[in-house]
Amino acid sequence: GGTKGGTDTEAPAEEVKEFPGLIPEWVWASRPILQHIRDAAHSRCASGDVALYATLVRMSGMLDHRIVADVGQGYASLNLFVGIVANSGGGKTSGVKASNDLLVMPDRDFLDDVTASTGEGITEAFLGMVGTGEYHEKGQNAGKEITERGQVRHNVFFSIDEGQALINQGSKANSILWPIIRSAWQSGTLSQQNATEDRKRKVGAHTYSMGLLVAFQEPNALDVLRDDLTGT
Repeated sequence: GGTKGGTDTEAPAEEVKEFPGLIPEWVWASRPILQHIRDAAHSRCASGDVALYATLVRMSGMLDHRIVADVGQGYASLNLFVGIVANSGGGKTSGVKASNDLLVMPDRDFLDDVTASTGEGITEAFLGMVGTGEYHEKGQNAGKEITERGQVRHNVFFSIDEGQALINQGSKANSILWPIIRSAWQSGTLSQQNATEDRKRKVGAHTYSMGLLVAFQEPNALDVLRDDLTGT
C-alpha cells in the first residue's frame, strides 16, 4: 500500500489469468472439498481439472440407482458423462489416476474403471447369470437351480483412454455404441434385441448408475461435437 495526499490506498489486486476451457479460480476457492481435490491432484503432478471430473464421474457410477433428480417434469438420471479434451501429453491419464484415492468404494457391487469399446460391452458390464427360482428335475444337474442371463449389478464406472477408438467403433456398420451411450445418459433401457436368444442383452431403464469418462485429442473431440443430428 502507499499514501497520496495523506489518504491510505491499497495496491490493486493481482489479476488472475483465466484460461478458456479450464475451471476458473473462483470455483476452486468456493468450497474446501474442491481445493482438497485439486491439492490431491497437484501432489501427484496431475491436472486438478481432470481429477475433479474423474472424481465426479466415478461418483455418479457409485450412486444408488434409485437416487434421481426431480426436474419438475419427471425424474432425471444422475448419470454423468465427461469428455476430457487435451493434446497428447496433456495429463489426461495422470489426472484420472489421481482421483482413485479420493473416494471410498461403496458397499455394493461396483465395477470400477472398466474399458468399453462396444455398445454390447457396456450392456454386458451389468449382466451375469441369475437364478430363476426353478430347479432341474432330471439328469446330472438334478436339484440345481436353473439360471439365465440377467442383470447382476447396478453400478459401473467406464474410463476410455483414447476417444479415437470409440469413434472408430461407433462408425462401423451395425454398431450400437452411440445409441447405447445416448440411452445410458438418460438411464434408458440398454438392449440388443437383434441377437440370438442366448446372446440377447437387456438392462432396464433406471435400474443402473453409470459414469463414463473419455479422453479425446482435440480433432477427435470435434468429430463428436459435429454429430448434432443424432443427439450425441
